[in-house]
Amino acid sequence: MSISRSIGVDELNKILSRFPELSKDWLLYGGGDMLKHRTQSEDNCERTKGNDNNSSPSVINNSHDEKFRSERKEIDETVELIGRENALISRHIAKKSKLINQFCTLMNAMLKNAGK
Repeated sequence: MSISRSIGVDELNKILSRFPELSKDWLLYGGGDMLKHRTQSEDNCERTKGNDNNSSPSVINNSHDEKFRSERKEIDETVELIGRENALISRHIAKKSKLINQFCTLMNAMLKNAGK
């Protein structure tokens, strides 16, 4: 189910107009990058719109974007590590299950021979 069907087009347009840096594809489908990729000319244009206290929206957004990218990279690395550890654990479980099955087979054979 897409988000456009669950909250409606009007709400989506409000979100996109309030947060223009959000990627429409990410918001609608959950795919791709969350933030739009800005061109150099867009960044330069934003910098010229700065206010008196030298904290233009682009500087704030760039700082926020960099923090987001850093956190996203850390999350991606953690997810990758968890995936590798999960695969390793799965292999260990498979080996242990095989050993348990071999042990049970051996025990059954011993019990069968002891009963003769």
